[in-house]
Amino acid sequence: MIAINKVKMLQMLSSNKKIIYIHIPFCEKKCLFCMYFSIGGCGESLKDKYLIELSKEFSKYRPIFNAIRKNIIAVHIGGGSPSSLTYEQLNFLFKMIQSRIDFKYIKQFSIEVNPCMVRDSDYLKKLRLFKNRGITRISFGVQTFNERLYEINNMSQTKDDIYNFIRDIKENGFKSYSFDLLLNIVGQNINDYYSSLLETINILPSHFALFNTHPTRSCKVTQISDADSERCFSVLNYIFSYKLGYIELANNYAFDWSHFCFIEGGKYSLDYDVIGLGVSSHSIFKEKDIVLVNPHSFKKYYSAEEEKQFIFEKKTQFSNKNLDRVAHKRIIVNNTINIKKHNNVVYGNEAKYLHVITEGIREELNNNFDAAERLYSESAKFRNHYLSEFCLLSLKIKNRKKIDYRQINISMYPDLAKAKILYLLSRCYYQKKEIQASLHILKEIMRYNPNDLNALSLLVLIYDDIDRKKARQYFDRIKDLTNASFKNLTEFVIYCNALIHDESDIFLKRLFIPNSSLRIIKKPL
Repeated sequence: MIAINKVKMLQMLSSNKKIIYIHIPFCEKKCLFCMYFSIGGCGESLKDKYLIELSKEFSKYRPIFNAIRKNIIAVHIGGGSPSSLTYEQLNFLFKMIQSRIDFKYIKQFSIEVNPCMVRDSDYLKKLRLFKNRGITRISFGVQTFNERLYEINNMSQTKDDIYNFIRDIKENGFKSYSFDLLLNIVGQNINDYYSSLLETINILPSHFALFNTHPTRSCKVTQISDADSERCFSVLNYIFSYKLGYIELANNYAFDWSHFCFIEGGKYSLDYDVIGLGVSSHSIFKEKDIVLVNPHSFKKYYSAEEEKQFIFEKKTQFSNKNLDRVAHKRIIVNNTINIKKHNNVVYGNEAKYLHVITEGIREELNNNFDAAERLYSESAKFRNHYLSEFCLLSLKIKNRKKIDYRQINISMYPDLAKAKILYLLSRCYYQKKEIQASLHILKEIMRYNPNDLNALSLLVLIYDDIDRKKARQYFDRIKDLTNASFKNLTEFVIYCNALIHDESDIFLKRLFIPNSSLRIIKKPL
């Protein structure tokens, strides 16, 4: 272990924006695939003791938090499953955090939960506590929608828990929520994954991530080949990035994960450091190329607190070379544990459906519109799903075919899909100089997603010509929601006008995430 005092810690802190991560290492049950430091089913006394020790670590960081308060943009409580704490323990945790961090500059305050909390006696009381304490986003692990896999992987949730939880967080005013899907958990086959992906497309959360699980001592066999795993990520990228309007916020293919976000407001810059608090938490300082890791045991963590120092078990360089070595090691491991044959994989209708849709998107990106239309139409023979109609409609709009917005039926679409198709229509009318029709549609979008940056940007363009005061109001709202660094309204309008004829997702990436990858995938699956 190494000891780092407060002066050295302050020297390491760059001018980057910061995220505070707080680790709560408790959960209802320890899932078979989980690699994080967490304990399932422990007593309340252990949780109480941990929260007291965590409070001591917080107190040591307080001078640092005060010094860099303007650079702290987000606080995230993760685990484990923080929702496994009692109402009283959660309230203690929130008071601890909010008394030591200046929330004036915080743009996002998020917490991880387990959907099984819907069965807690004080469940709704906890949700109201989250709301009253300023939580802006709730994250939870779906992992899979296949109930057969829950028991196999020692998961505590049910499918009903997930859908009931999503319903309840919406009813309690949480507009932003995220969940994870996992690939290669024990007992999962390729059709299980595609079934879960299709259910995700039915829901369309504001954020979600796909992780390809790493082998653990409890999980020695994967049933999905490396080639199929790669194809899963490709299908995901085509459908969400290039059709549904999500942005791939981050990916790390060395570790097999990808994180998507529907661009509906939020600070999207990825140039931030992480300060981790709690047992086993990581602190990442990108400018100094260093990762610091807290002790991975309660005993060492508690003793570190008693010494009143910053104690870390590991100090590693955060570099591409390390990632390359890890990636190489993962390939070797995967080749070793793939002991089941994958030559005779039989794809189910859901997999075939998503493959055909993806081929259609690829043809559309290559401007082969007739081939794309044929594939979108053919997909319906595998599955009756709104995505086929969505793809056909967006293709017609792209080709400037005449469409009466009053005649289209999008009632079965998820809200974010409704907002996406309506934006494409409103932009089409704007380009045809049918301003009133465009404005009418934009107002409809605000019903489904009031923070839709596509719509807000177009509203700025329209009102810049007819009502400068309203244009400024929408521009100020965009600045509040994003990292856009435009000096004034005029600069923003000039930039928007230069990009308005691009595809909407790329248009927004250039506006709000200037350093994001704008790659277009045109290779066959």
